Amino acid sequence: APMCGCVEHMPTVETAQCRTATKTGDIQFTFTNDGVKVSASNTADITYKDCDNRDLKGQFVANNQGDETKIAAMDDRLVGDAGCEDDLTEYLNGEQFLQEHKHPTKYVDPEPDAWELVVGEGTRFFPSSEAQVEEDASFRQLIDAGCEDSDGNDRHCIIRRVCDSCTSEPHRDIYYKRLTALPPPSTESGGVNLLRLFMSYWNNKPANDMAAGDFALYSTYDDALEGTNAWTYCNYSTTSYGFPRDCAPTGAVQHQWNSYANSLGYANHHAFYVELPQ
Repeated sequence: APMCGCVEHMPTVETAQCRTATKTGDIQFTFTNDGVKVSASNTADITYKDCDNRDLKGQFVANNQGDETKIAAMDDRLVGDAGCEDDLTEYLNGEQFLQEHKHPTKYVDPEPDAWELVVGEGTRFFPSSEAQVEEDASFRQLIDAGCEDSDGNDRHCIIRRVCDSCTSEPHRDIYYKRLTALPPPSTESGGVNLLRLFMSYWNNKPANDMAAGDFALYSTYDDALEGTNAWTYCNYSTTSYGFPRDCAPTGAVQHQWNSYANSLGYANHHAFYVELPQ
């Protein structure tokens, strides 16, 4: 913007400093004609200094007291602190210089001293082990690590899935609270690889049935601790669909499941965590 000019040509800004320009001495004009071209110039000594009120708007108001039309015109050009914030955000977003912010229900960061990362994919990639039996044993040890309820009684540690790509808000952060003993491991007759059950093969057999009281699902950690507002609907799969199939707070919600065997669901950016004893 020019240092001197008309207000109506001034860009809209939040604040501006006020400076005065005062001529010192005479203005000299020079005219030259050398027979080929004609030129003219002028020189002057100008002294700049701060206004009595260093804020341009404050000085303008002081100089135009009583002229509300002029003052209102300046209000359109000097909008005050944070007055450009919304316009700046709109402009930057339009130019793809996106403003940083945190989504209220996505991109949750579980505290590392409270939750152990077990496995994840997409933006939360954390690889599973090829040694599936040993990996499942470690997963079970985390669940049976000795978490306590509010009365100091031992309980299973809570399993948590965080999903950034889930379209259903309740499915972006799910808490699985085990209420009965864990089903036997796959190395025993009739057993199951518990971690793979969550990853890709969500089933109610053996001993993983919500209706039978084996576990409960919750949308918040506090609800899981208190046993309040548990989900009421759950179903299962015999194919390569992982946790939680169509389980939901009140009725079936589809495609919020994860699977490490296919990519058909929406939960392609997620991770599983297990609560750590405190």
